[in-house]
Amino acid sequence: MTGPRPSVGRIVHLNVQMAPGVEAQPLAAMITSVVPLAYAGAPQRVTLTLFPVGAEPYASMYPHEEGTAPGTWCWPPMVPLAQTPR
Repeated sequence: MTGPRPSVGRIVHLNVQMAPGVEAQPLAAMITSVVPLAYAGAPQRVTLTLFPVGAEPYASMYPHEEGTAPGTWCWPPMVPLAQTPR
């Protein structure tokens, strides 16, 4: 895995497919536990809590994968700081 190490309390994107045939959309989720690696090179798995609008929060375990595969999580993209007018 490249990038930061997962830790409890970090915000990540969970790729959720809202309907069959629809591309997965990233939703914000919080890492609530980190699962030890099963073996060297295994995908990092974490427990994520998702806070859907209008519904109860729920938690489940997900593997790390950069990209947009449904049911995986990734780090949010870096957003450059806005230029401050002088």
